[in-house]
Amino acid sequence: MSVPGTYYLNGPNLETATAVFDDPALTICAADGFYSDGVIARQQINCLLTAIQTCPNCLLPCNQTITASGSTGLYEVSFDSATDLGAIIIYFNAQSIPDGIRATLGSATVNELTAITDGYHASATAGNYTFIGNSLNDCGLAAQLNASPITNLDVFIYTQAGFPALPDSNTGVVSGTGTDVSLSSGTNPNYATLVVPKINNDFTTVLVEVAGLCGATGWDLEVNCARELTGTPITTVGTSDCTETVFPDTVYVAPNRNGTDGCPEINEFAFADSNGVTKYPAGLYTINPTCGKSRITIDANGVIVAIAACP
Repeated sequence: MSVPGTYYLNGPNLETATAVFDDPALTICAADGFYSDGVIARQQINCLLTAIQTCPNCLLPCNQTITASGSTGLYEVSFDSATDLGAIIIYFNAQSIPDGIRATLGSATVNELTAITDGYHASATAGNYTFIGNSLNDCGLAAQLNASPITNLDVFIYTQAGFPALPDSNTGVVSGTGTDVSLSSGTNPNYATLVVPKINNDFTTVLVEVAGLCGATGWDLEVNCARELTGTPITTVGTSDCTETVFPDTVYVAPNRNGTDGCPEINEFAFADSNGVTKYPAGLYTINPTCGKSRITIDANGVIVAIAACP
């Protein structure tokens, strides 16, 4: 959601200015982000305005899938989540070459994922990129990140016309450590799931950032509109018995790509609320979805790590 405010330009208009400031003396740079005069929009990064985008091409609608490929750089995609509330489920397929990803709504950045192939992946540092992909194609990511910041990266900003052939700027920066790298051992992780909670409409723009540091990049991204997660009846913790008939609580599971709402599967995120804010407590449980009673194990990351159908 746009936030009206008074800003100052170092040029006669947004099209010709090179930066946006918070004060009339032009000494305090405005925060990084998108600025629009209702006709065009430009992103400011480190007190420098990037290429002009003609509205309404600035934001993509949710429920979109894009496929991208290119060279080393930062790739930014902004989605309009509209006014719906709930969990914004993002699916990301790094293909074979590792890439970093994070998603931001307002001031909240999400970098925890669970992959269809091997479950939980996350940076050890909140807000950093999480790098996932096939370990066989690692290009020394941990060493690169331990020596970061990595500066002067090309920045490509997606519009409804796609990514530009030439970068919007070369001011991209990636900072982190080797603990941001979480690769799948000798295999592609397949689609991985991020869940961005949206509990109000204070902010509606979801910024997805992908960092490609291995010379080439290729990936698939799907951002879904916010919706309430489907609840599944569940026992209290420690009650993992197929003869159980009492299910006093509800677990809300975000399906992985091509999964089924209300039918939890292994390597899916489990939450205590329908917006995907609070991870479900770790432990052994029995669930009773419409697809059949099962015993499950949820780990400390809120991921279903074991599931066994009851006879």
